[in-house]
Amino acid sequence: MKTHFHVITILALGLAAAPAQRDLSQVEIKTIPVAKNIYMLEGSGGNIGVSVGPEGILIVDDRDGVME
Repeated sequence: MKTHFHVITILALGLAAAPAQRDLSQVEIKTIPVAKNIYMLEGSGGNIGVSVGPEGILIVDDRDGVME
């Protein structure tokens, strides 16, 4: 299960860095359990909903595309 969180965190950082180059060394991402197999990643620039299951991972990003 921790492997899923590492993959999700790496994906989240990659998505956050894609539009522009930013210094992400100080960004902290918190994993918040919402329900069984559903989590929220809370961090700089918005939140990301994550559903983890046997068939894969679904990621929903609520950011509107505008960098802070």
